[in-house]
Amino acid sequence: MYSSNKIINSVSLFVIGFIGFLFVLKFSVIYNFHPALLSSLFVVGFPLFFYLVGKYNFELNGYLTKKNVKIIFFILSGLSILYVLIVPRIGEIGRVPAIIDWLDLYFSGEFPYNSGYTPSSFPALFFMAMPFYFINFLGIFEIVGFVIFLFLIYKASKTGDEIVHRSLLLFATPVIYYEFVVRCELFFNVTFIIFLIYLAERYLNTQKIDLKFILIATGFGIGLSTRSVVAVIYAIYLLYKFRYDIKNLVIFSGIVALLFLAFLVPFIIWDQEAFVNNGPFAIQSHLSNLPFIVSLMFILAAVVAGWMVSRLHEVFFISGLIIFFMVTLSYVFKIVDFGFNVAFFEDKIDLSYLAFVIPLMILSITSHEVDRFRGRFFKV
Repeated sequence: MYSSNKIINSVSLFVIGFIGFLFVLKFSVIYNFHPALLSSLFVVGFPLFFYLVGKYNFELNGYLTKKNVKIIFFILSGLSILYVLIVPRIGEIGRVPAIIDWLDLYFSGEFPYNSGYTPSSFPALFFMAMPFYFINFLGIFEIVGFVIFLFLIYKASKTGDEIVHRSLLLFATPVIYYEFVVRCELFFNVTFIIFLIYLAERYLNTQKIDLKFILIATGFGIGLSTRSVVAVIYAIYLLYKFRYDIKNLVIFSGIVALLFLAFLVPFIIWDQEAFVNNGPFAIQSHLSNLPFIVSLMFILAAVVAGWMVSRLHEVFFISGLIIFFMVTLSYVFKIVDFGFNVAFFEDKIDLSYLAFVIPLMILSITSHEVDRFRGRFFKV
């Protein structure tokens, strides 16, 4: 049974609810959908709903079986495909156009980061989009991200409570609907990283350097070559995973770093000046608006957290929390510069980056017995 006295569960629920409130507030104001009413309903309804749901004990029997959950998730996956095929993209968010323009420039022989859409991702994300660019179906990102996350909920949940609460949290937050409506790839990006962690948990032997070790490290290198914020998740997870195998941690990290450089170096050689001025580091630094020392402090916090966490759900929780504070702090700097109304409602801040937090927080929710104050498992 879900219990609100578990600190990780409570904080995760608050963060997910707060992010949902920001989305409801912003887009109800922009589209004039009774913002005061909708925001109030969400503020009251979201916590009340999960408080009431938490009163029930969902067991994996009767109608709620793993088999029936699998069938429901297959149906939801099919509906997501139909939505993307039938309903056109809505809104002015430039993520899909940025990918298209980057690839247009790349295939025309021009430096792709000179795009007017200021693409912020590292090259691997654009290369992953390439097959779907050719068939004009970049909406596949949202479908794949959604399906991967349903798979992760199915595989990672040990009890009926976890399956129900994690699924309800996914559908109770406006973020997943926003991702589909505007065709944003950020949800896919983070679920891809979590899927790599799932593979590492299942197949990686930290004490043995074999083909699986190399392949998983290669996958992690590709993951890092999508966005720099991935480094926060890696710092926590890899220190948690390799804490008793430091030598192999160095080797694994070396492979990840080599893959990361392999994606970047060709673009640095292509046009060094343009890469420095318009490349992903410049754009991500501009968008985050965080001073270098602040970013460094967050990375150091991730390193410290990597030594402290003791369970995988704690890895997801701390990763999500650090990224949440990074993103919200960057919003604070923007609000100070431009004022709340301009920054929030006129797109000086991009709420979509909070999509990175949602899957991590959802998977940190657990129904296991944990210490009331620290969120750790009881040792019996």
